[in-house]
Amino acid sequence: MWHVLLMSVEPGARKTSPVEVLFWVGLLIGLTIIGGMLIAAVRKRYANWSETGDDRAEMLEELRRLRKRGELTPEQYEVSRDSLLGRGRPRARPVIKGEIHEDGSILARPGFDLTGSPLPRGTPPHGGRGGEGGSTPPA
Repeated sequence: MWHVLLMSVEPGARKTSPVEVLFWVGLLIGLTIIGGMLIAAVRKRYANWSETGDDRAEMLEELRRLRKRGELTPEQYEVSRDSLLGRGRPRARPVIKGEIHEDGSILARPGFDLTGSPLPRGTPPHGGRGGEGGSTPPA
């Protein structure tokens, strides 16, 4: 390629055809793209190797230490270990149980939350029956 460029600078040199220039430019662009793809592949492989390699081993070792010291129950250890290794059961999303109104708001049944679980029993909020009756909260 250099001989083509040097010949075009010398006086009395032959003229370079546009096809020849396009060939060399295309070759350079192609080599650049292939080189970029190779670099990206190597980086991706290295990143995946480092993420799955030592990090998991260190985290498993830390979980074992916590279990051995009694800071984790055996059940907590198993759940954490399975989650770390990708063997855990996927958690189901809670099903929303309530009425969906036209404006998009959701209203749960009285005494239950949106997952269908009963609300905790206790003293009613200040003002009697759940804030009804026009009372104002204390200042």
